[in-house]
Amino acid sequence: MVQPTTPATNGHIPTPHIAILDTDTTVPAIQETHGKYYSAAYIKHLTNAATRANIPLPKITTWDVLAGSYPDPSGVTSILITGSIAAAYDTDPWVLALAAFIKDVYANHPHVRIFGTCFGHQLIGQVLLGPHGAVVEKDPKGYEFGVQTISLHPKLVRDFPCLEKLAKVDGKDERGLRLQMCHGDHVALPKPSGKLPGEWVNIGGSEHCVVQGLYEPERVLTIQPHFEGDQVMMEETIKYFYTPEKGFSPEFLQKAFDGTRKEDDAAVAAEWVLRFLIGMS
Repeated sequence: MVQPTTPATNGHIPTPHIAILDTDTTVPAIQETHGKYYSAAYIKHLTNAATRANIPLPKITTWDVLAGSYPDPSGVTSILITGSIAAAYDTDPWVLALAAFIKDVYANHPHVRIFGTCFGHQLIGQVLLGPHGAVVEKDPKGYEFGVQTISLHPKLVRDFPCLEKLAKVDGKDERGLRLQMCHGDHVALPKPSGKLPGEWVNIGGSEHCVVQGLYEPERVLTIQPHFEGDQVMMEETIKYFYTPEKGFSPEFLQKAFDGTRKEDDAAVAAEWVLRFLIGMS
């Protein structure tokens, strides 16, 4: 079995401890079946991934950051920031507090890996790459819903061989990762070249959104899509937030619902995320 490569603290490799930071509650229609907090879905997928890959399940704790609950960074090895209906550029006190926490963890706790999906991806990108020109904004192309394919950067596949299970895109080196989408904001990288500092890379894009995640080896991984979201969760979330009363046509919504029913690569993505969080290739 591959041993963790999480940086050592005090001369030893710490026991993996993932702290999931809940940034929203699930919609009412699925709380009985999926849990009140999104962390339940992440735990389910990470647990299943550990079982399939014969990886010891790390310690996982959950924290309600909307209520001001945070872990001590010195006591964890990775943090996972969930999705939310909130925007990264919101000025609500809890969003600003979470942004400050991310900044502190990155600057002062180098042993802690940072991961986020959707809102988490966008906030991490804004905090860590904002000084380099990255901006979170409304996507001028509008909303992206349903299962979409991301053409992954070859570096991701080299660093995480589990991604070799994915099909190649049009015979190229890129692998196609199919995952559920539900977003109207995006991370826009600095123009014209989109050059990022150090070893940072854009993980790849879909036809709709060119920045589907960010990666700094052994430190940060973010993804725009929802590997944790099943078809029911995604359809009910769309039904709840994106209604005809808010300007979404029945035809647009039906296309979004149909998109959630396509086959995805959530199992592969869950293993990839787990390996990143615990420091395994």
